[in-house]
Amino acid sequence: MRAQVVHAGQVQSREGAILAPELIWKSAYQRCPECHESIIYLERYSSVHYNTPDFSLLAYPTSKSRPVPPDVTDPYKQDFVEACKVLQDSPKASAALSRRCLQAILKDKAGTTNKDLFDQIEELIDSGKLPAHISNDLHAVRVIGNFAAHPLKSTTTGVIVDGAGGG
Repeated sequence: MRAQVVHAGQVQSREGAILAPELIWKSAYQRCPECHESIIYLERYSSVHYNTPDFSLLAYPTSKSRPVPPDVTDPYKQDFVEACKVLQDSPKASAALSRRCLQAILKDKAGTTNKDLFDQIEELIDSGKLPAHISNDLHAVRVIGNFAAHPLKSTTTGVIVDGAGGG
């Protein structure tokens, strides 16, 4: 990875008060070892936290999506690529799309018959077609997707609250 660092000094008023801290901008460039495309990162560090960037951006490509193998067809490919594209701007939208993609794959490719995603995962586990360690990952996608897509209503006040719903 090739990196370039630029220092932007602090800004002071005429009276000597610090108006803006010193900043360090770091840009980094590399090529993907799999597809050989360019990858460009941009990070900003403040003088307060030199070890942790307070701003980080994947400048190119514009999403963290990796190449999708050609044997992955639509609509799964389309949902995956879209989930990757919106991840930085809307993690909740990305999680909901990922959950939708998982549920479509379980129905269309694994042949699950249940309507609820929890039951679909359990159906696949019971069939012996799915190792237990993968089922935990599938349930994690389900829970995160539910949290993003289904806000809960409080049972006492009737207001919408963040949280993971059912299936």
